[in-house]
Amino acid sequence: MRRDSVGDIREIQEGKSKNIRLLKTAMFLPDFIAVGSFFLVLNFVVGIVFSKASSFSITYIVGLIGLAVLYAYLLARFQYSVARKNGALFILKRFSVKPLDLKNSSHGQYLEIVEEMKNAAGLPKINIYVIPSPSINALALVEPDGTPCLALTEGLLAGCTRDEIKAVVAREIALIDQGDAHYKTLVCSLADFIERFRHAFDREEPEEGSLPFSLSSRFRRFLSRCFEPEQEIRADAAAVRLGQSPVTLAQALAKAFAANCSAKGLGHAYAPLFFIPPEPAGKNQDAAGWLAGTCPLLLTRIRRLAIMADQKTEDIIPQDIL
Repeated sequence: MRRDSVGDIREIQEGKSKNIRLLKTAMFLPDFIAVGSFFLVLNFVVGIVFSKASSFSITYIVGLIGLAVLYAYLLARFQYSVARKNGALFILKRFSVKPLDLKNSSHGQYLEIVEEMKNAAGLPKINIYVIPSPSINALALVEPDGTPCLALTEGLLAGCTRDEIKAVVAREIALIDQGDAHYKTLVCSLADFIERFRHAFDREEPEEGSLPFSLSSRFRRFLSRCFEPEQEIRADAAAVRLGQSPVTLAQALAKAFAANCSAKGLGHAYAPLFFIPPEPAGKNQDAAGWLAGTCPLLLTRIRRLAIMADQKTEDIIPQDIL
């Protein structure tokens, strides 16, 4: 089914409305608990210090709870609004994405592939960026105006064949077409408030035991339950339906894994957005809470693709990677 406007893409996004309502609730409840607790403690202190009997009346406490609900609702609405308006822009800025340099032959090839895959999927427009990282990876987002965007690392453009790049692009476009890219953008934008403040004032990664890191990682782990692990496998299958070889996509996954084991990670905070988890193997998995909970094991994805190609996994992937 072809789509001719950004409005049609938004119709797909509406299919995620139930999960988005759950997200709003997930934002409201912590705010309500925090604000409500503050008001109740403040009320108790005022009642004790100033000996105000009215501070302990049922009517007064119910009024405080109502006020806490209002403030928590407004705070959650503010966070949700900021995530929708600025979340994708912050993520793109966080990875220092750059526009294409058409004097670069690999960038020109990248543009040709995206145009081909975009037309095959029936999407009207995709903004294209490059991430200046030697790792092999890719991500898809939806920008505030509803326009989807795709960002590939320099390492992927330099280290993969044209067919492998084409398979990765098709897979990321499938995430956009299914509405999953929009949903992931929103969830990661809601989860990155502490990351955003940290990045604004301190560009160094916080220590693992620090309070900001702990709160941020715990909240990301909580929101990670909003993802379905099958999303990644469905996107791989959709890339195959767009005409890409399952063997080629499996080989791209294996290359990405091998390259990322020795490259500096892009950061675990946004792992669900990427083609594969962006951290080197074994790093930050427990602290971030993403890798185990939201991204199917790469070997599982590779085995599914081998089954689609009616081949054995060991016949298409080097044994040292397996």
